[in-house]
Amino acid sequence: MFARRKASTTFLRYSDRRIFWKLEWQFPQCDFTSCDDRVDEDMLLGACLDKYLLPESVDISGSKLIYYQSLGHKGVSVLLKKESSQANESRYVLLNQNKSLKRNFKGKKIIEYPTLLVVPNIHVSCYLESSIKDEIKDTD
Repeated sequence: MFARRKASTTFLRYSDRRIFWKLEWQFPQCDFTSCDDRVDEDMLLGACLDKYLLPESVDISGSKLIYYQSLGHKGVSVLLKKESSQANESRYVLLNQNKSLKRNFKGKKIIEYPTLLVVPNIHVSCYLESSIKDEIKDTD
């Protein structure tokens, strides 16, 4: 029951009121999950993802992420898993890789640490409901 609480390393540095997040990354197409500890909230989401998408950066996951690496940043979307969502609404929120974690998480309910799903753009529709997909088209 409290496993998520025990695993959390997210903390607030009081001196400058800055949050350092624990990020859980899930790559469902290759069945790979990894965590990053103490990621500064001012980092861009895309920069956090570099560790997994740039071939020269990957040392821990090796060949598991080749498919994602071939897609690159433009070929994938990052989704935030919603906490306690209603049955009739989407369980994920689309995040912007060009914004900081702070701006992406603003106004979102996050318990302990965020779970981020990295999915190929062609599979995003499986995770988002139609009303959200219409909003995405309007912003492009």
